[in-house]
Amino acid sequence: MNAPVAHGGGREGPPRPCSRGARTRRLLTAGLTILVAAVGCSVSKSQPTAGSMDNEFTTFDASVWKAQHQSGAPDNPRHPMLSEVEERVAPKGTPRAQVVAALGPPDDLTATSDVYTLGAAAFGVDYEQYVIEYDGQGKVSRSFVRRR
Repeated sequence: MNAPVAHGGGREGPPRPCSRGARTRRLLTAGLTILVAAVGCSVSKSQPTAGSMDNEFTTFDASVWKAQHQSGAPDNPRHPMLSEVEERVAPKGTPRAQVVAALGPPDDLTATSDVYTLGAAAFGVDYEQYVIEYDGQGKVSRSFVRRR
């Protein structure tokens, strides 16, 4: 008859498939993966986008946009209008005068750009701004959102 063999620390019986530390790490990794996936799904469903029907300002409304001039409101309704502004109101090649007539005076400007405040960023504490840059002929050359 075979005598029991001691495995690690004098414990008798068959060897354990993995150490307690390795098992704990696997469980923590699995739990963290599930948590990250759940939070990611929750956040992506709760954030309105420019085309989202959850936000009443999904299409460009000049009076709503202009009413936000110099507004420090964190929930500024301009952001959801951006895709339409970029496609219809201020696409590349549009003269500056036409853009300003549609959007109203910028909240800040330089010789070659207009800046419109968009309010608080969806993530973080920064405020976002919509920047429209113009070429030497005073036509839109590019536009982008930046955080401040």
